[in-house]
Amino acid sequence: MSRFPLFKYPRVVQEEILREIDPCILAPPSFISTRFKNLLSNVKIRASSITYEVKSTCLGIEVKSDKWSLLIEVGQFQERYFLRRWNVNRIPIESRIMMWDHVQRKIWYQCPQRSISLEVLENLDIHLRSFLRIEKSNLIIENDIPELLDFFFWKNSLKFDEIIVGDQFEEGGRNYSTIKMAPDHLKFLEETTPNELHLSVWSRDAYQIAQRIQKIHLLNPAMIDLPNILSFGIESIKCQVDQNQIEVISQVIRKWVQGENRNLEHLEFHTGEGCLLRPELLTDVERELQPRFSSEETIQIFGLQTHDTIFEIARATDGRRAALVLNDRKIRILVWTDRRIAELQSLRT
Repeated sequence: MSRFPLFKYPRVVQEEILREIDPCILAPPSFISTRFKNLLSNVKIRASSITYEVKSTCLGIEVKSDKWSLLIEVGQFQERYFLRRWNVNRIPIESRIMMWDHVQRKIWYQCPQRSISLEVLENLDIHLRSFLRIEKSNLIIENDIPELLDFFFWKNSLKFDEIIVGDQFEEGGRNYSTIKMAPDHLKFLEETTPNELHLSVWSRDAYQIAQRIQKIHLLNPAMIDLPNILSFGIESIKCQVDQNQIEVISQVIRKWVQGENRNLEHLEFHTGEGCLLRPELLTDVERELQPRFSSEETIQIFGLQTHDTIFEIARATDGRRAALVLNDRKIRILVWTDRRIAELQSLRT
């Protein structure tokens, strides 16, 4: 940007030029030139999302456009080479570039600080929002820190589209990690009522989920009423169980077949030790003798392992079908939603 004589053009031309440039590329020069930042403030460049990241080692803020992403991290980084001074919301901050990848279209900066500073993150947020028109706001919490409830975005009454606590949920052959979280923090996150709240947590004390949550992963079953787990209307549920809870698991499977929780897309029970394949597991659970979907198709669509045992179950209430997938450590219900069926049909043609 510094090599292009932008300010030689009339204001109207300047603004039209800026609207054609990705916001993630425009943001770094705005930290250096106050004049350039003020010009951007008049244009209000569109960005698809802004995401705040809370980690044990640093705090982060990531801006995404349709093509690029810009990540800025604030933390106690040891290396202090190639530092450049930024002017962030009229406050000088040192930064260094870690990545500018034109292939992956990723930009990454770090701002070394003596301590993990909420104030620096807030000033970065104010600076970026002064010229960005943000469509979605998200929050990723990878570590439950004591200062969590003091973060500036709660005070600003910011409406989040997604709050993800722990790892994001993905289907198919991936390990899931959880974080420990204080019950009062869990309750607070529930009450913020984002569009989606993904919990991958462990709480020392029993905690009952009150709000409807789209996706949840619990390591301590005391946090949820296992026999009535479908009544919460949750779309994706992962829960650690003991091998002596086979009867309850079988009861839950029967409830889905009988029509409970139309929202369900993914239900998983897993155990850290022992075996879940017990003779009483599928007691009174009717399986389809003529499956609509082959085992090969089910494995391909849901990313399963070939050694998994796969049955097909169906609901009499709405005709919805699901793959019942079994192995020693996991029992899963993977529902054939309209999206999954459309995906399969596109493969068939």
